[in-house]
Amino acid sequence: VSRGAVQVAIAGGADAYWWLVRWRADGLWSQRLILAGQRSVTIATPNVDGVVVTAVDRVGNASADAIWRP
Repeated sequence: VSRGAVQVAIAGGADAYWWLVRWRADGLWSQRLILAGQRSVTIATPNVDGVVVTAVDRVGNASADAIWRP
């Protein structure tokens, strides 16, 4: 967390095709779907109090959630 932005670095997920990145700020959830080749994403939303990352394969199977809380 730096100046109101959260930098999410993603590791692992050999079978991942996408990363579903979700975050909560001020009680509201937002999400971004990114290709698995992208290994980081910046969430430039103030007051983020939770981030969840899920690997999704080519046919839509999802991994267990990786959860971050400050």
